[in-house]
Amino acid sequence: MILPSNVPPHVVRDFDYHRDLHLSPDPARTPIQPYSDPIFWTPKSGGYWVLTRYTDISAVLRDTEHFSNATSPTLDGKGAWPRPLIPQELDPPEHGKYRRVFVRHLNRRTTERITTAITTRCTDRIAEFTPRGRCELMADLARPMQYALFTALYDASHETAVRCAESTTTLLHSRDTTARAEAGRALEEVLSELIAARPQHGFIGTMINSDDESLTDQEMLDMAAMLALASLDTLANSLGFAFKFLAEHPQHQHALATDPELATAAVEELLRLHSVANLLRTAVADRELCGMTIRSGDRILLSPTLAHHDPHAYDAPSAAHWDRPSRNQHLAFGIGAHRCVGVALARTALKSAITSFHAQIPSYRIPPEAEIKTTCGVTNEIRSLPLVWTHRLDKRSGGAGGGAVGPTEVLHEPADHD
Repeated sequence: MILPSNVPPHVVRDFDYHRDLHLSPDPARTPIQPYSDPIFWTPKSGGYWVLTRYTDISAVLRDTEHFSNATSPTLDGKGAWPRPLIPQELDPPEHGKYRRVFVRHLNRRTTERITTAITTRCTDRIAEFTPRGRCELMADLARPMQYALFTALYDASHETAVRCAESTTTLLHSRDTTARAEAGRALEEVLSELIAARPQHGFIGTMINSDDESLTDQEMLDMAAMLALASLDTLANSLGFAFKFLAEHPQHQHALATDPELATAAVEELLRLHSVANLLRTAVADRELCGMTIRSGDRILLSPTLAHHDPHAYDAPSAAHWDRPSRNQHLAFGIGAHRCVGVALARTALKSAITSFHAQIPSYRIPPEAEIKTTCGVTNEIRSLPLVWTHRLDKRSGGAGGGAVGPTEVLHEPADHD
């Protein structure tokens, strides 16, 4: 490949974000290796720049004047949706009127209702699988929680959530263009049916009754797809990576089981360690950045994963410190004009899972024979996470004990997972 004239040979690296942005399979022994250069260029996927420092990544994310988000969300040129996702793939000020609809829907009353649905689903699922002595965390907890989030957001059925989730997974994580196109059509069909029913409740009801200038069905479809992709992926994968890390660090399990108040801080640190989104911007004018000339049209990968493992921004960046200063200033939810509007929901859902799980299961591990598979793309994905533990049986009650157990405690080997 012939280098662009603005790319010096010494900044070229053999870097592929599908391959090199995977979260480390064993953070305890193989921490993510930070890149020494603040910026480099890779010829992969047609060529793009990569920033590695927290300060530079956050600055570009805030700079909507010089760096546009109105582009394909993947470096492979294959969008996760056939049209721009609204408002995520629009720039200010155009995106403002659409973003207001999302903010209006996620008002205090709606957020409380959705939070209740998610936390109820969380506690019910944990109570169900605790006596087994094992679970597959993604199937048994993470995905049920994301289905609860979707059904509450859209006032839709569980079956609808599952159908949309199947399409969402393919759109965000498959590299098969045919499969992605089919998934896009399937998701469009389901969401179009929801819009055609003209509901008065849920997110589609909010769009239909918007006080702004009326939205077309096409705009509502693209906005509904944006919320579907967000609600049916990031929560589950954030939970998966968080519990994978905790399963590999018994000392953190013990701390959370002993002091549930740590969960608030733990959520922020776990989001920092395992941010699942990979962001892209395109320069709209020539610009100097980290000593390099960025040309109009150049693409730039802005990975929170790299930002959060920047030793210039964080001491011991691959370690979890619940008392880390400014722990909520991470980029897991983005920053600036496109910061996630569902921050409160996400934090509450993650905290609920962490506190409820450790109240019932204070010690757990990944079975040694387990093979954990992850993929990296628009978002990082963890496909499965088997966990096992010895559960407790209180002979006095004859039931599975989730609280404190006295001298009558009996340890059992995990039962087979049905």
